[in-house]
Amino acid sequence: MVFWHGCPEDAWEEIQAEGVLWGRRAVLNADGTVNNEYKQPSRCTYLAAKQEEARHYGTVLLRVEYEPGEGTDNYAEGCWQVRVYSPIPLAQVQRVED
Repeated sequence: MVFWHGCPEDAWEEIQAEGVLWGRRAVLNADGTVNNEYKQPSRCTYLAAKQEEARHYGTVLLRVEYEPGEGTDNYAEGCWQVRVYSPIPLAQVQRVED
């Protein structure tokens, strides 16, 4: 399946340096502040079903070939996005140039 991921340029540089598409996000408290008790950020990647949705998240647009895993990813047919809980190899990721 084809999904889309949008991110800022600096995030794309980090993705390339790490060699996989695997998001980082801080764990937040109920008031929106970062929970400093967690030493590592939560790891998951958000993929959008449509380019237009992914473009809201940064200037870099990535085309991602990915088959959601049953029971391992948060995917529902027709939903605008999927959360992926494992690294996606860069061989499955292509930057789309405008």
